[in-house]
Amino acid sequence: DIIKLFSGKVSLILNTNGTTQLLGRIVPLLKEAGVLVRLTVDAMNNDLLNQVRPPISMPSGGFDQVSILRQNIKLLVESDVNMMVHTVVTQQSKGYLEETAKELISLGVKRWHMYCVDPCWKCKDIFDDIYVDKPELRTICEDLKVKYGDKLHITYPSSSLKNRACAILLVDSTGRFFV
Repeated sequence: DIIKLFSGKVSLILNTNGTTQLLGRIVPLLKEAGVLVRLTVDAMNNDLLNQVRPPISMPSGGFDQVSILRQNIKLLVESDVNMMVHTVVTQQSKGYLEETAKELISLGVKRWHMYCVDPCWKCKDIFDDIYVDKPELRTICEDLKVKYGDKLHITYPSSSLKNRACAILLVDSTGRFFV
């Protein structure tokens, strides 16, 4: 309902961690409304994902987020939904970026955007331990572009980017929407 409400009035972006089971049910609506689906993928590694983005209830032995991510990425790519992956680069995730690039390419992803961690109340106690500064992020991205830029459009924030009005829809792994 929320997608139908905003469709045609603003540019819609659906942000999700990619582990929601909801995507399969709404792919036709996403495509029809021209929604940009942005999947947050910090790494294609379950140990890291379960550490930095733990599921609401963690089963003993961990949670296989990567399998669900692969399934949802394949669904979006095969359905030709406007999508991209974005990654928050941290000290913990930066060692997995090359592995992630290879995996994204194998799944057919064409666009990958990387960000630094923004200071916020949720990470104030660990910010200094996880932060990758913008010059380091730029170097990481440029190195990845040299290796994979012919198969994957890799971007990172720059001061020359211009923003336009859009509504960003957030969906959690249970399928609940937030605006």
